[in-house]
Amino acid sequence: MYRCVVRASAREQLPEAPFRSLWLDVPSFDSGLHHHESWELTRIEEGAGLMIIGSAVCPYGPGDIVLIAPDVPHCWLSAEDRVGPSRARVVGFSAVVAELIQQLPDGDDVRQLMREAEFGALACEAPQQLGSVLTTVARSSDLFALLERLPEAKWRRLPTRPELTADPVERKRIERVYTYVSDHAGGSVTLSGAARAANVAPQSFSRFFRRTTGGTFRAFVIDVRLSRACSLLRETDLAISTIAFQAGFANLANFNRRFRDRFGVTPSRYRRAQRSAVTAL
Repeated sequence: MYRCVVRASAREQLPEAPFRSLWLDVPSFDSGLHHHESWELTRIEEGAGLMIIGSAVCPYGPGDIVLIAPDVPHCWLSAEDRVGPSRARVVGFSAVVAELIQQLPDGDDVRQLMREAEFGALACEAPQQLGSVLTTVARSSDLFALLERLPEAKWRRLPTRPELTADPVERKRIERVYTYVSDHAGGSVTLSGAARAANVAPQSFSRFFRRTTGGTFRAFVIDVRLSRACSLLRETDLAISTIAFQAGFANLANFNRRFRDRFGVTPSRYRRAQRSAVTAL
């Protein structure tokens, strides 16, 4: 399961500055669903769990870097069964800085990267050298040096839909649904339970969820369970059959099929690839 603080979602109130750089060192990530006017670049130093960015649900772990476009709602859900702190480096930069980046004479690769992330987010498991550069960013001049190196990583686009409703009441309801699903993903998740969490009539819930997020409730639950399975494959030595059960899948065949459909590889091959990537860092 994952910890997430439920609160009314809104633009996070941050200092109005073209550039900011900060360390997060907390028992668990609990920012709740929020969004910013600025671009945000986050590197996970310690901790694991799920990240919800727009409509995308993905596992995160140490070394992961995520570039999030302005006004894309997101939150980080720390895994409850993980021992130790959650630490991250967060660098934010405004649209003004982004515009300056677009004008760099030798910035074609950076411009292309930002265009790909413009309506959502990009993620990567960065080379160690890039991660080291990110952790030392303290001034806006450091930021330009960092951004020039971002294309060195292999980025993947997260399937986000930025049109998540701006209505604060509906966002609060959706966040309660996110928390309900994350708390129960390893066991029984029901439409009626989610409807109660959102304070919506069961017969209206599916339409409410699709209207609010742009996706289906069933697909969201499957994504949460698959993302939990990815975290367990990466973080533990548990048998794949055990991971399937702990992630909320009733049988191994169904888990293997859905995992392969979602990621294009089997769970065992995913685990080998993740461990090979860590060894290569």
